Amino acid sequence: MKFAHISDLHFFAFPESVRELFSKRTLGVCNYLFHRKFRFEHKHLGALKQFFSERGISRLVISGDFTTTAAPREFEKARLFVRDLVDSGMEIYAVSGNHDQYTCGAYTSKRFFQVFGDLIRLEGLYHVNLAQDGAAAIPLSDGWFLIPFETSNHQPLFSSRGYFSDEVEKKLRFILSQIPEDASIVMATHFPFLPFKFPKAHLENAPALQRLIEEDPRIKLYLHGHRHRQGVYECGCQVADAGSITLKNNATLNVIELGKDATIHPMKWEPDHVV
Repeated sequence: MKFAHISDLHFFAFPESVRELFSKRTLGVCNYLFHRKFRFEHKHLGALKQFFSERGISRLVISGDFTTTAAPREFEKARLFVRDLVDSGMEIYAVSGNHDQYTCGAYTSKRFFQVFGDLIRLEGLYHVNLAQDGAAAIPLSDGWFLIPFETSNHQPLFSSRGYFSDEVEKKLRFILSQIPEDASIVMATHFPFLPFKFPKAHLENAPALQRLIEEDPRIKLYLHGHRHRQGVYECGCQVADAGSITLKNNATLNVIELGKDATIHPMKWEPDHVV
């Protein structure tokens, strides 16, 4: 089977009222005006449907950061994008990113799951639900399973870290104990488990996640976003960063084929010329 992996769409909308600025969102709006406004664009996203159709891709993993400040109007834009893909026949698997949990209100109300709960796959096997339990076990085909799991939560003002919680680790270990021994597994979340150059954006408790992955040879592939930097590398399993699908000068995505092994095709995304 074949599926696509995109990440970090970062839809933006100005607040509808001053009240929406009484939070960390003020920082996010300033960051957009002086930085992100010049780096991201969304006008080419409409061409993705044709790209997927021409390549026989009917499944899509989105590894978080649909929004910029978790504002209601940003989620509305993101929902329209996802709704359009679902209406075209795509099955969507998705997790939230730190920007989707940007404010305390968005995090505590589970706004991400309120918005996308009827559009993305939340539950698979073993009575484990992504919205309620922070993880899910979804059978794909030919002995492959997808495990999307949550590593994003509300963070202090100048932090964009994630957190691999004990509760999610317990759910993952339960799921792994139920999946057949001869299965192959793809894991997907927003954060990489390896650190990169910005300490304020690391995944807290990442060593526990790395140990879990290294202990289980069935885990063949780990998908993430967050860094806005496409990459494929080995670290206990194959690791694929989709980069960002909306970067103005370096929009990227991955197309992944699952057979005996996982084959990753990193691509640069321009509607008229995909490399």
